[in-house]
Amino acid sequence: MSAITTTTAYSPTALEADEMVRHYEYDAYNRLLDDEGFLVWPKLLPAPLIDAHLAGLDAVMTQTAPGSTAPQAEAMAAVRRARARFHREHQPTLEMIFAPELVAFLRYRFGETPVMRQPQTGYYQQHTPAHTESLNIKPSDDREVRIWCALEDVDPTAGAVYYVPRSHRLIAATLEERLGREHPEFLQTLRALAAPTTLTEFGDRTGPFFRDVRHVELPRLIAESQSRKVAPILEKGDVVIFRSDVVHGTSACRDDARTRKYLTAFWAGRSTRWYHTRAWWGPHWDHRADENSFAAPVEDLSVGSRIEFSDYNRAYIESFARPVHVA
Repeated sequence: MSAITTTTAYSPTALEADEMVRHYEYDAYNRLLDDEGFLVWPKLLPAPLIDAHLAGLDAVMTQTAPGSTAPQAEAMAAVRRARARFHREHQPTLEMIFAPELVAFLRYRFGETPVMRQPQTGYYQQHTPAHTESLNIKPSDDREVRIWCALEDVDPTAGAVYYVPRSHRLIAATLEERLGREHPEFLQTLRALAAPTTLTEFGDRTGPFFRDVRHVELPRLIAESQSRKVAPILEKGDVVIFRSDVVHGTSACRDDARTRKYLTAFWAGRSTRWYHTRAWWGPHWDHRADENSFAAPVEDLSVGSRIEFSDYNRAYIESFARPVHVA
């Protein structure tokens, strides 16, 4: 009679079990982003870091408050420089933006190092109409999201941010194809802009069309798709992660005196590049190639990796001086 071999059930270590739970949570977050287009991560940001961030920013704004005799343009430029420097250098702010759990999830989603850019802090509602972040500039892959962080409990009367679930599929996925069909004159404009141009000329030629898209076309498509606008009830430390092609905006503000303190930023994969409308506007105008894209250098910090907005913006502006190579 042959011997019977017995085995004991596999029991994961505590570290392995934590990793399994984390991957299960990350898979759930990925499904939400892919299916709904956005998710709310409760209490992701620690309150002490938020408080330190806001106190530091208030101090910087007090120190750079323009004098009564300073020209307004110069004063505003000085404030912008001070705010940008603060978001680059203030240690509690960096620790808050590069929250380890957020970075770990984005690394899992992107499959490579996540890179942050364009951190901005605001205190009041910006009266933003429905739009997508990918309307003018599109990433070269699916590895880009934006975050909206509540730095205080958000009162609905202050103009809550809203999202249109599944709009990345119901609206954005076919937006350029549909508008290219309905507005062939815009495609003619893009053909004319394929030659070297400037950001100013591009804005002058395309600005009216994009205004119509935001104020007329997107509201119409939201209504036609019978989509609803979802304004999450956000508390201090909650973070909304959403795809750059999800339609979103801000609700009507019923109390202009009430603050709605928030921080926003973009995240993308380290290898992600970008195309502006001159090179890619859906299937009717698709010239995706490295020479038609732009990118910016990545800076690696102890807390994570980032792209300076000045570098990103410079690469974007310089790309207009290059012709679009049309195959």
